[in-house]
Amino acid sequence: MRKQRLRKLLPWTAWGVALVLIGVLSDGMFTTQVLPAEALADVVQPAAPRTSLVERVLIEPGQRVKAGDLLVQLDASDLELELSVQRLELEKLVLQVPAEKSVLARETSESLAQRQRLKDELSLEVARLQATLVQDKAELAQLSEQVDAQRKLVDQQLARSTTLDELQLRLSTLSKKVSEGERLTAQAQSNLRSAHARLKDVQQGGEGTITAPLEAQARAQRERIAQLEMSIERLAVRAPRDGVVGVVTLQPGDTAQQGMALVQLHAVMPRRLVAYADEHEAARVKVGDKAAVTSRVAGQPLRTAKVVALGAAFEDMPVRFRRVPTEPEYARKVFLLLDDGQPGVLAGQTFDVQLSADTVTTQAAGPSAPTPSTTATSVVDVMAPKAAARRADAKAKEAAVAARKTDEEPTL
Repeated sequence: MRKQRLRKLLPWTAWGVALVLIGVLSDGMFTTQVLPAEALADVVQPAAPRTSLVERVLIEPGQRVKAGDLLVQLDASDLELELSVQRLELEKLVLQVPAEKSVLARETSESLAQRQRLKDELSLEVARLQATLVQDKAELAQLSEQVDAQRKLVDQQLARSTTLDELQLRLSTLSKKVSEGERLTAQAQSNLRSAHARLKDVQQGGEGTITAPLEAQARAQRERIAQLEMSIERLAVRAPRDGVVGVVTLQPGDTAQQGMALVQLHAVMPRRLVAYADEHEAARVKVGDKAAVTSRVAGQPLRTAKVVALGAAFEDMPVRFRRVPTEPEYARKVFLLLDDGQPGVLAGQTFDVQLSADTVTTQAAGPSAPTPSTTATSVVDVMAPKAAARRADAKAKEAAVAARKTDEEPTL
């Protein structure tokens, strides 16, 4: 019985080995690399800017939204109350400035009058002192001449010395008076200059000196109000771009913690793909390679893309792309970006990606290089043998697994 089963399985085993050899040989015959790929989900997740209750949810899964549409409204009642208080404080400051200016104007007017009166009085005092000083200096000069003349007469014994003594006493007294007059005049002139400077300060800088602190407080208050308004606006969570709503995390009445994702927003048509290259194929892929992207669903348009990044290591290949789903396979991720103007794709949609080093070299050659569409068509022309080899390889592995399971069955 066992020999009969082995005899029946022998032709299938031979076919499997032959197909595996065909697949291995064909893997080196064609320059085009065919990789399984899927479209990556392009998701953004608007988050709560602060811990708050969810007040309203205005979207539902599957709904299409545009950039700026309101998605979730978080409770902002505490911020709105604080904003009202800050606005009242600003109004008080705004009203206080003109009141202070009015008081200042009155005080300035009085101060100006006082300082002007003081300045005038000092001006008169300076004028009086200067006139007295001039008169005393003239008298001093005249008295000095009389003393000189009297001294000559005394020396000639034509006059008495007592008269000379009287004149010298008067000269000494007048000299002291002139010296004191010069000191008083200099001091009065200094006082006059100070009074003039104080009067000028009151005329030019009085209002700014008094109102500047109030105006600074008003500016700071306006900044606080602007920050509160911005915080309230952020609690109205809006769509950062066009997209389709995925998972809605919270519902009205739930508490959203700061930084918590509130909703998943998928791009309408993602443009990023990830392909999976085995160890042999990964050695030939490099960033910048061009690719033709063919959907596994018939009737889909051909797309072109470019390799933008490579995975750092070999990882488990998704089950959907394994030749034998139950057998583990490892591959390096190849990230691609669809060229501008290409039709979009759906997240999770599967494709066959064809990379060709010859295609990349030809495109970089110059004006005679083919267009992307021509290149993609040439790659598709060699896709059939490669795909057939992959399918044959998969069938051979399935047959080998089935044979192994049959051998392990107990003989009745």
